[in-house]
Amino acid sequence: MKKNVVVYLLLVIAIVLNACNSGNNSSQNNVNKIKVGIVLPLTGDLANYGVDAKNGIDYAYLKLGKDTAKYELIFEDTKAETKSAVMAINKLVEIDKVNFIIGDLLSNTCLAMAPIANENQVLMISPTASSSELRTQGKYFISIYPSEIEEGKVLAQIAEKNKFDKIGIVYEKVAAAQSMSESFTKNLKSSSTVLITEGISSDNKDFRVLIQKFRQKNINCLLIITYTEPAKYLLSQIKEQKWNINILSQSALYDQGFIDGTGKNSEGMILTGSYFTEMRQDTLISSFVKEFALKYGVKPNMFAAQSFDAFNFGVQINNSQKGDIPQTIINSNFTGITGKLVFDNNLSVNKKFSVLRVINGTFSLIE
Repeated sequence: MKKNVVVYLLLVIAIVLNACNSGNNSSQNNVNKIKVGIVLPLTGDLANYGVDAKNGIDYAYLKLGKDTAKYELIFEDTKAETKSAVMAINKLVEIDKVNFIIGDLLSNTCLAMAPIANENQVLMISPTASSSELRTQGKYFISIYPSEIEEGKVLAQIAEKNKFDKIGIVYEKVAAAQSMSESFTKNLKSSSTVLITEGISSDNKDFRVLIQKFRQKNINCLLIITYTEPAKYLLSQIKEQKWNINILSQSALYDQGFIDGTGKNSEGMILTGSYFTEMRQDTLISSFVKEFALKYGVKPNMFAAQSFDAFNFGVQINNSQKGDIPQTIINSNFTGITGKLVFDNNLSVNKKFSVLRVINGTFSLIE
């Protein structure tokens, strides 16, 4: 009987020691992993953008194959709010000790987080933030999407090409939208004129008075620089008031879900978009679209594609970094599904835009 007790105790001790060793190994494995912080608007009004981006990042992670074991992804929800964004990055930097960060999608939240990334010397890569203010936030923040100033220049060229000479602008009162509006106006040639510009709040849903104000100016083009929700209400009420006006817009609305949600109200609209589109004759893009759709049941949009490239670029920079981060980024050679990334000395990316038109309820590539 005593012999059995001794054997039992030895067995218990062996199990405990094995568990301790396993725990130590697990802890050691976690220490050795490359931790990637992901900050996205996963809930709230812009959650659809965040979910698309998350799928793009998840897919990039899976495409690492056997190297996935080297990485740990830690997701945080910004809710598209600056307060939540600051809480998220503080946790990732101070508690999780991440190696680099992907996100956020919005300029406002990135402007709130970039100083923290720079103070702690943690590289932060935004897939889509476009505010030119971000280019002055320090060497540890970059975006792989061109600035709103560059997009404003392209929009001005589109207006001139289509002979839109009497233009009105509605912009959402966020930094990037206002800056894009100013860039558009500045880069118009003398043959075109902005007759009226109005800023709106993000929660505005009634534009009837504003529409009448614009109509009185006899404009022949309305430039909409907003996110999807205000644009949906604005287009609906333009249709409701039977106002036949040319609509020009920008990449924040380059989303088939937005077009589906507006029905015929967005028909004929011209807009800028990311370089990425399945309409391009590009084998890299076509393969990605096919594989992504097979896995997630939907075709990838701009946010999925930009986030896919942002994650892969972050992995490349983390693996190739030798000393100075800015120089590593400037010297990098990366071509993804959203085009070739070329960074200048200010860490601003130079990339080509797409120009699209909504025809029969879907986007068609113009150039």
